[in-house]
Amino acid sequence: MRAREGFLVVAVVAVVAVAAAACGGYLRPPKPDQKAVFTAEVVKFTSSNGFRFIVLPDANVDVVRFDVRYHAGAMYDPPGKEGLAHLVEHLMFQTRLKTSNGLLTVSQIHTGIAHWANAFTDLDSTHYMSQVPREHLETAFMVEVARLRLGCSTWDEATFEREREVVRNEIRARHVEAWGDLPRLLHEAAYPPGHPYRRDVGGTDASIGSITLADACAFMRRHYVPGNLTIVAAGRTTEAEIKAIAGKMLGAFPETATIDPPRVPRAPRSDGSTITHELDIDEPMLIALFALPPAGTRDGRLVQMAQGGIDERLGAFALRNKWGHRPAVYTIGGARAPLLAVEVRMHDARDAGTARSAIETAMRQAVNDTRFIDNERWRAPVWLWFKERVIGDYESFATRPQLFADYEQFDDADLFVVGRLHELDVVSSDDIHRVGTSFLDPERGTYVLLKPRPGARRSGRSAFVYRAAAHDPASWRFPLDPAEADRPLALPKNRAPRLEVVEKRLGNGLRVLMWPHGDIPLTYGRLVVAAGAADEPEGKSGLAQMAGGAVDYDVTTTWTRHLSVDMDLTVERISRFVRHGAIRNLDDWRELAGRTLALPHEARRAEYRLAFQTALYGADHPYAAGILTPASLQAIDGDAVASFERAYHTAGNTTLILTGMFDPGLAERHARYQFGHLAAKKRRAREIPPARARSHREVVTGLADAESPVVDVDIAFTAAPGIDRSYAARLILEQVISARLSVLREGLAVTYGMRAGYEARIGPGEWRISGQLDAARAVEGMQTLEAVLAELRDDPAAWKGDFAINRRKLVDGLLVSVTSPSAVASQLAFIASYDLPLDHYARLVDELARVTPRDLQAIIDAELAPGTEVIGLFGPPAVP
Repeated sequence: MRAREGFLVVAVVAVVAVAAAACGGYLRPPKPDQKAVFTAEVVKFTSSNGFRFIVLPDANVDVVRFDVRYHAGAMYDPPGKEGLAHLVEHLMFQTRLKTSNGLLTVSQIHTGIAHWANAFTDLDSTHYMSQVPREHLETAFMVEVARLRLGCSTWDEATFEREREVVRNEIRARHVEAWGDLPRLLHEAAYPPGHPYRRDVGGTDASIGSITLADACAFMRRHYVPGNLTIVAAGRTTEAEIKAIAGKMLGAFPETATIDPPRVPRAPRSDGSTITHELDIDEPMLIALFALPPAGTRDGRLVQMAQGGIDERLGAFALRNKWGHRPAVYTIGGARAPLLAVEVRMHDARDAGTARSAIETAMRQAVNDTRFIDNERWRAPVWLWFKERVIGDYESFATRPQLFADYEQFDDADLFVVGRLHELDVVSSDDIHRVGTSFLDPERGTYVLLKPRPGARRSGRSAFVYRAAAHDPASWRFPLDPAEADRPLALPKNRAPRLEVVEKRLGNGLRVLMWPHGDIPLTYGRLVVAAGAADEPEGKSGLAQMAGGAVDYDVTTTWTRHLSVDMDLTVERISRFVRHGAIRNLDDWRELAGRTLALPHEARRAEYRLAFQTALYGADHPYAAGILTPASLQAIDGDAVASFERAYHTAGNTTLILTGMFDPGLAERHARYQFGHLAAKKRRAREIPPARARSHREVVTGLADAESPVVDVDIAFTAAPGIDRSYAARLILEQVISARLSVLREGLAVTYGMRAGYEARIGPGEWRISGQLDAARAVEGMQTLEAVLAELRDDPAAWKGDFAINRRKLVDGLLVSVTSPSAVASQLAFIASYDLPLDHYARLVDELARVTPRDLQAIIDAELAPGTEVIGLFGPPAVP
């Protein structure tokens, strides 16, 4: 199926089917249709000069994702130069191209044409991605071709040194606490010396400091070649279009043979030994590591099915016997020799033996369960649960190109999505049990015990010092006709239709919003309860967390997803939140929460957050609540939780949202069956007071570890309440401020990134600028932040170009046809949270198009005035 030359088209269709189950229970509605069809069009071809392509046409979206996967990751970093592949990824955005607007970097070009652009590096590959309107597809293609053709020829020493410092800031941000050393310690424990995966992807501060521009150029010449990459185009495009553009732009490249992937040896099986490290952490942790088969093989896929339930069992053992908490199961390492990590935190390192026994028991039980293929987890057979997972990974347009790039790079056969579904149709319990027994043997793992030792040294700052050149914060402005900013944005006449939502109201007041569309056999469920941290009684801050769900100040949400053949399970499972509550073992939870709050690192962070919110809103304001403290924990008991749930987790206070492929009539019947018994009580209209008036700047500080290489910065202002007529202008201003903050990264290299965020609330909203600054240069960074805010207030001409381009991007993003069930579920949850009209997003497009710079200036004057902010600094004591 892999073609060296010519074109290969793969047409795929699969049927997801399960046997009809008996419908127990009095008056339970029937199950949905037990057959669902999944289709996906995949076109794969290789050009005559060695470029590999995957095209994923999707007429349901109006944009194109254009991704390039280079099969060159951190495993290729030379010894002592760890972090080189990652640094090259950053430098690729600094490649300069000649354009009609002069010489621009790739990053600057993306600012003008892309909704967004990003990249990542892992052990095996470096992946570049962008999402562009259809009309900019050819430009996006041209940018990637230019990056490949130009190599490092446009990078100068100053650009290299600045971007190297940005990468150092990124690595420093991972070492705010000693946990930043964990990936390196685990890789060194499981992979032997000389193994290509025995390293951390980002390197260390010292190894990055040793990299030179010549090193980066040599890496590019060796690995950034046509035979070592895959191009993935997804969305509103076709095979013919991509071939036509490729023929025009890639013809000048010489023929290059496809580079075969390297042989990566599997991590050796261990004898069950334990490696001990001492770190400056609050709690001991035990991590068990197991060598897995390559991810792209059949055994690699089957072993995932043998892991189900390990974390739940481990967590139950730890909580019931009161020796630990926070179990986790995850995969680390590279795709060709991955590792399974099973971890649990303990209250005392002397319980390491008990923790190890619990890990061994949980793993044996999980593997033993696989002997029965119809063993049900949450009433869904294991193989059906994995079908839902496979299709769910495909459903997200944001990650689909990356998924297929993984298939192309690592799979031992061209299965893609449908091939995996067919594979699950014929899998047997014996297959899964065989693989689980072979690879998840608890006696053949490597165990890593981390013990707390305050003051223990960790990877941090090297002796290498970066000295930034003088930089004008306003030195670069987006090249755009300034007149565009002053006139309304023209909207296309053939705009996408508004969301076709079915709205129902049950007799007890439950609101049901349904979007029964989409061509992928999934059903998403969301529940929005109009109550959150702002509703907690005085002295019981953190109560809403104990009632469960994802708690915000104004609302609480929960969600689930199933195949469309199990739509009834979607409704049933999400109803459990309001029928049964979330925390059953409240006493155990309270004891664990008390232990956690007493941990030094946790306590310092919580104290800082509480002090910051109190300074911003006032001590008695509802938005200063929501943070669990030792005092509030003592005041919360089972009666308080039950009282909160009775008051707010009611039908009249709740919205059920269903999106995807399902029959809305049948879904309504299941909603009535699962929710019909709920009390109809509806809360009174909320009256959130304004934030306290402030006439001067306030500064809140918190002390992190002495070795922390960065300072967390928060600068916050309060905003007008609710979703008002200025909401559209605030969305644009949020992006404008973020664009202006880029000078801290691209000019000074004093941060990995600073962002501005606006959060609407039923009460006073919030503006927040946040990020991390290099601790050694924090003063310089804060001075530049002040200069950016001053320019924002005093010089509108400086940001007119940013206004115009970000207004256009926001409108383009909303005009894209929304056909993803997960995206629609998020939109409807926002609408339910603020009781907005169902055509809110259609109206928002019109409002955004009419916003002018004067509207932004009015918000700046009213809500971002100097002297009204709260500044928070959380960093090491040595920061001036």
